Amino acid sequence: MSMSATNGRPAPPAGAPRRMNLAAATSGVDRGPPRIFVYGVGGVGKTTFLSEAPSPVFIDTQGGTEELDVTRFPKPHTWTDVLDAVDELIVTEHSHKTLVIDLVDDVEQMLFAHLCKQANCANITEYGGGFNKGFDAAVPEWRNLVARLERLRREKQMIIGFVAHSTVKSFKNPEGPDYDRYQTLMNEKGSGFLRGWCTAVLLARHSVTLKVDKKKTRGVSTGARVLQTVETAAYYAKNRYNLPDTLSLDWVTFWEAVQAGQPASPDALRAEITELMQQLDEATREKVASEVAKSGEDAARLVRVLNKLRERVQPQEQQPTTESAT
Repeated sequence: MSMSATNGRPAPPAGAPRRMNLAAATSGVDRGPPRIFVYGVGGVGKTTFLSEAPSPVFIDTQGGTEELDVTRFPKPHTWTDVLDAVDELIVTEHSHKTLVIDLVDDVEQMLFAHLCKQANCANITEYGGGFNKGFDAAVPEWRNLVARLERLRREKQMIIGFVAHSTVKSFKNPEGPDYDRYQTLMNEKGSGFLRGWCTAVLLARHSVTLKVDKKKTRGVSTGARVLQTVETAAYYAKNRYNLPDTLSLDWVTFWEAVQAGQPASPDALRAEITELMQQLDEATREKVASEVAKSGEDAARLVRVLNKLRERVQPQEQQPTTESAT
């Protein structure tokens, strides 16, 4: 391949424009449909939560949708079945707005069986001679699936949802003693890849209140089911929507929070910042004003300034000493 005389890059084929050029660059927010990973104990309501999303269709591995009035593909038996279902949605005209893969930990086992069949080995730990090579080989296959799912998002504007079971595992803490943590049943390499791609990773769980009685602490269920949206030492979670730390486990509440979490206009954000700045001393006001000026019309950056300002000027609620909601 010939090289450009000006910058040393490979020259494109004759007559073919270079795709990656600044003239084709875009700016501003480019928000597509959400990519949601929900995990939790069996029966907490993960499947029901995603069944309430707009016009869903399920790839259901365990019959979790049997009592729900939803559309579902035939039960998949192989990794190829899962890919075929996604391809069907890509190439066929339909009215579905959400695809839910439930359970993704079952799909992982189908992927492992697929790899083992190719390598003629008994189980994934023996793939390639062991030493986690099977788990490494699974990641490119997950990338293959995600590439298809990304087409669904962009071409069909579909929300993508994953449902997984949780378990409690010891977390290898690089900064101190290990501790127990909610994690998925999946291998961490596959789970970590999918979680990284998703825009929201949510732990679905039963709300529990801790009560101290005669120096003993016991957990008492409140009867509520909640979504945890922000990571703590006890579990992995994240979101790109400025969600509250805890939400009720229902789609309407989640979606309203997503819409409310969208950054306001820069003018509205600056107005609130200016109001809160009146509670600061002169030196601090000057620092905040400088940050606002540097932020320009960047709403996300203005939100960060506003959040720090709120933390500074608004008093923190006192936490109860003998009872705390988790």
